[in-house]
Amino acid sequence: MLYSLSKYLTLTTLERGVQIVTLNDLESYKEYSPYTLVNNEVDFISKVVNM
Repeated sequence: MLYSLSKYLTLTTLERGVQIVTLNDLESYKEYSPYTLVNNEVDFISKVVNM
């Protein structure tokens, strides 16, 4: 489900230059820093829509 949600939100914000990347190991992906951690899907959607 997270993949589908991320893909939908990426397409929704495409014209704003937003790139959504979901990470499971923050230490392995330091090149994406700074990043924002969210606790649940509602927070995730809210943050993306408000970008």
